Amino acid sequence: MKELIVVGTRLEKLGTVATLSAAFYVGAVVGSIAVATGRSLAGGTSLTDALLAAR
Repeated sequence: MKELIVVGTRLEKLGTVATLSAAFYVGAVVGSIAVATGRSLAGGTSLTDALLAAR
């Protein structure tokens, strides 16, 4: 990833940083949706709750 930022003009560097930031944001959104969906389908029970109950 360092090679992407070091090489190129200022505009290309800005584009690279914007792309990486957007990818990070989209990943966070998808992860949040997955967690919320899992909680909703499980009736609010988390994986931690299930593991503690299994003890």
